[in-house]
Amino acid sequence: MTVKKGGFIKNKFTEIQYYSSDAIDELALAKDLSEIFNELIVGLKSHTGEVLIFIDATNGNLSITPFDSQKSETEDDSIVIIELTEFWEDTQNGYDFDEILGSCIRTALGMSPGSGLFQRFTIFLQTEVDEHVRVKV
Repeated sequence: MTVKKGGFIKNKFTEIQYYSSDAIDELALAKDLSEIFNELIVGLKSHTGEVLIFIDATNGNLSITPFDSQKSETEDDSIVIIELTEFWEDTQNGYDFDEILGSCIRTALGMSPGSGLFQRFTIFLQTEVDEHVRVKV
């Protein structure tokens, strides 16, 4: 596994968890994401039962936050950030990063143990250029 659990920052408003993956190919990345998703099943809380996975192609990371799709708003009291620097640096451009990462996320949500997150929450995916869409595995 190429996942590293990073720091944890908590103040009176927000709780931020950090992870990183040094995966450089799609299968390894999907496996890493599946492991992280499995770990989040217990700790991630959402009042609406919805979660947004935001792909940030500018900075090479994902953020996962509780979400309200009716209001198109995140609940910023709990944030998970996954740094994907190695994969990001090996990807030619932001559009490819978005497309490939979206595919890896869907694969990870369909694999065991990552599928538990998909079973517990309604998952939405969003990029910097596209609106949120519900993930179907």
